[in-house]
Amino acid sequence: RQCLQDHHLCKRPQFSAGIPWYPKRLLDVSGTGQRLISTSEEIPQARYATLSHCWGKNPSMCCLTADNINELRSNIPTDLLTNTFRDAVNATRMLKIRYLWIDSLCILQAGVGSKEDWQEHAIAMRRVYTNSLVNIAAA
Repeated sequence: RQCLQDHHLCKRPQFSAGIPWYPKRLLDVSGTGQRLISTSEEIPQARYATLSHCWGKNPSMCCLTADNINELRSNIPTDLLTNTFRDAVNATRMLKIRYLWIDSLCILQAGVGSKEDWQEHAIAMRRVYTNSLVNIAAA
């Protein structure tokens, strides 16, 4: 809180023409579940947290694909989340932050449009982290 109240650069997210910037997709972790939202369709009501994590050599985590995007918009079952993702969701909730950005769940990883989605996000990556309220680093 002190940072947000007392530090000039921390008080406000980066704005473009006075409008808050959000990544294309976020996880809404309010309540007992979590779901994917498109920020162009459902404008976030607050800032978000980000997760930095190592994918490892053979990642087996749940990922956003063209095939499951509609499913994940309804609900992301907790049992599909890795322990790291569950910990990040719980930490986000404990910090009373409603939204969380995790690369593998917010950027299309496979299917139609995934290459373009990744390119778009690669360009915006700096903004994703700059505009987040807090970054959770998992090692």
